[in-house]
Amino acid sequence: MSSDAVAARALLEAEGFVVLKSKSYRQAQERQRVAEALRLSAEREAEQARTWARNCLDSERRMRDRCAELLAFAMSHGATLDDLAAFNRKLSDEAGS
Repeated sequence: MSSDAVAARALLEAEGFVVLKSKSYRQAQERQRVAEALRLSAEREAEQARTWARNCLDSERRMRDRCAELLAFAMSHGATLDDLAAFNRKLSDEAGS
């Protein structure tokens, strides 16, 4: 590096600037681009996971609500908990066969 270049670099550094060779600058830009791409990808994946969880929880809630409605309907028509337990056992036995 020539003495003029060394002096110019020293002056820039004294003023608070960072002096990089173009290759180092391009590498830093590429690292920043990759880091940004990874951050965006992670954000998309996190949003997809949240959406998936909401969908699962919604279907579970709908199924639980439907079961509660069926239970209330059966009991309002005279079914007892023992009747329902026996029915549940029968369904389990048939599913196992």
